[in-house]
Amino acid sequence: LTIPVGPEARRLRFLFETKSGATPTSGVEEYWDGDINWVTPEDLGKLSDRYVRETRRRITEEGYKNSGVGLAPPGSIVLSKRAPIGQTAILGVPSTCNQGCFLLTKLDGVDERFYYYAMIHLRPALEALGRGSTFMELSADDLRSVPMPFPSEANQHL
Repeated sequence: LTIPVGPEARRLRFLFETKSGATPTSGVEEYWDGDINWVTPEDLGKLSDRYVRETRRRITEEGYKNSGVGLAPPGSIVLSKRAPIGQTAILGVPSTCNQGCFLLTKLDGVDERFYYYAMIHLRPALEALGRGSTFMELSADDLRSVPMPFPSEANQHL
C-alpha cells in the first residue's frame, strides 16, 4: 500500500480535528438511554451503508457533560481505533463515541465522502500503525500524522 506524498498530500491533522471518545460511568443510570448517539466499533461493524444514523446505545445530556466525550456534527467521520482498527463511517446525525473510536471533524476544503473512501483505502496502513501487547490500538498521534491525499475540492467530488 502506498501512502501519498508530495504537494497533493497533507497530514490528517491539517484536514480534521481529531477527538477520542469516552464512556460515561456505567453505574449512573442518569447518563444512559438518552437522545445522543454513542458510536462503538460494534456499531460500525453492523452498518449497511456508510452513514451512522442511530446507535445501539445512547447517552443523555448529563452523561455527555460528565464524561468529557466530544460531540461531532453530521458529516464528521468516525473511525475505530481498535477491535478492529480502521472501520469507518460518516455521521448522519450529531454523535459521540466510546474510547474505541476517533471522531474526525472536517476542516475547510474537505469532502467527507472523499475521505470516507480514502480511509477505507488506507485501512491496511492504519492497521499497520497499531500497537499493543493485549490488542492492537491506533494512537491519536499516529493517526494525526498519517499522510492523506489532498486533491482540489473539485477533484474530491469526482
